[in-house]
Amino acid sequence: MSEKNELVPWAPAEFAGSDLLPDMRPEGALETPGGLVGRENIEPEDLVLPSLLLLQGMSEPCTEGEEGAQPGSFWLSTAGEAIKPPLRVVLVHHSRSRALFPQPNNPRTAGLQKCLARAGVKGTVYGVCDDCEHKDWGQKNEAPACAESHNFVAWTKYGPCVLRLAKSSFKAARNFITTWTMSPKNLWAHPTLVHVKKQQRQLADGQNATYFTMDMRWQQKEDVPPEYQESAVALHTKIHEAHEAGRFTSDKEEAGYGD
Repeated sequence: MSEKNELVPWAPAEFAGSDLLPDMRPEGALETPGGLVGRENIEPEDLVLPSLLLLQGMSEPCTEGEEGAQPGSFWLSTAGEAIKPPLRVVLVHHSRSRALFPQPNNPRTAGLQKCLARAGVKGTVYGVCDDCEHKDWGQKNEAPACAESHNFVAWTKYGPCVLRLAKSSFKAARNFITTWTMSPKNLWAHPTLVHVKKQQRQLADGQNATYFTMDMRWQQKEDVPPEYQESAVALHTKIHEAHEAGRFTSDKEEAGYGD
């Protein structure tokens, strides 16, 4: 890392959206006067990260009338704050998971129990995911009872938080991952832009329903400075340890697997 007097604050390109890039002042992002203390008894599995949720019409903040909560906007769970898309963040970790949350209006989950597979390998109730019938699509193309998710940890000005891309946003995450894995660079080498798309589908009664999906773009023309990539590596390491311990999770976990 460069000497402190050589560090220059990052001045990223202008962005027409909600810029959630972390505090990029070197003295704020990289150092704590006197060092960090009081965390000796904290284990990796104690980490439960806040969620950055894409709101739908029936999302709790919308139905409860939370200030600023509108379908198609994001909701930061810990701050109770609505954030308008698009977003610009730095991603520091990726994982896959599966989850089955019984829904009262979904006959495919009737009589089933909540089952979590945070590494996408073995569920807490129904065992090995590859052998589980609940991951399969129905004979009439009904969605599986169990949802698969791509999970990204975004390093933001609010701290690290989890973006889950499941169901209707799952394909967008897969496309993003293809771009990233074809590159020789780490996930945090460039900022990521998160856009929201308005979609419609026809319900069984013939009515049209509006919902929102995410799309992600790696901003490859913008480089994260090396000094800040070092901080991203340190954050990645902590989260990876929690994931390897089988305890990587976020609050509002069920809401993160929605459309």
